[in-house]
Amino acid sequence: DFEILVDADEEMISSVFRNLISNAIKFTNQEGFIKIGMRIEAGFVVVSFIDNGIGIDEVTQSKLFKVGERVTRYGTNDEEGSGLGLILSKEFIAKNDGDIWVESKIGEGSTFNVKIPISKSNH
Repeated sequence: DFEILVDADEEMISSVFRNLISNAIKFTNQEGFIKIGMRIEAGFVVVSFIDNGIGIDEVTQSKLFKVGERVTRYGTNDEEGSGLGLILSKEFIAKNDGDIWVESKIGEGSTFNVKIPISKSNH
């Protein structure tokens, strides 16, 4: 058990995490899994939201975080996803000097990674 402090707005980061968990649930079958992992990487904490859901093709991945790109996808129970939550998440993470990106393959699932600066008070 350990604690790492990050330099970030708690409400913004909580909103991003809730969105990523909600998306993982939406795009993963009931028998699937969702995992959350964390690692330390060169002055940052990287939190990974991993699922074995339907996955995202490369063309859609390239549009996910871009304003002006319309990305409509349907979840495993036909829930509509507009991609607006991911655009907002990208903005929130950028305002906190971090980064967000996705790694995914169709039929194998997705991993959304959120990179947030570690607080100087940890050192």
